[in-house]
Amino acid sequence: MRVLYFRALPLEKITLDSLERHPEYLSEHSMQVKFNDANQNYGGDIFESIRKYGQLDPSFGRYKNRSRPDEIGGKWVVEPGQTRWMALYKLKRPTQRILVLVRDEDEQHFHLLSNDEHREIKTLEEAFSLFKDKNNLPNKGYFYLKRKRKEWFKV
Repeated sequence: MRVLYFRALPLEKITLDSLERHPEYLSEHSMQVKFNDANQNYGGDIFESIRKYGQLDPSFGRYKNRSRPDEIGGKWVVEPGQTRWMALYKLKRPTQRILVLVRDEDEQHFHLLSNDEHREIKTLEEAFSLFKDKNNLPNKGYFYLKRKRKEWFKV
């Protein structure tokens, strides 16, 4: 198992899980509902924040095998961080900051990402330094990672 940090991974390399089946997720209405919900839950305006400061915290990515019997294979998905991905997409930002969990069984699919600049993150403390938004909300940024540390790091 490895944790890798990409400072500027193209958005299309790790996307929303169901985007192929549900392109309407990127419709104006769907995005507005998602952003209103996020802004209400987390305070502030995600667009204003990204415009002013850029992407403060990395999203999280992992490889996900397809769950439907009619689908073959899998794909790299943003999870969590979908709202951040959608905001970057809407603002026409071509890249994302993202921490990617590469489990041993996912190594065979890493070639899809490996050509982009990345570095390995070995400790939880090293990962914490990547987070700039100190909002202190339990489901955001480094608090998510702290809660999931056993899944992401050998502790």
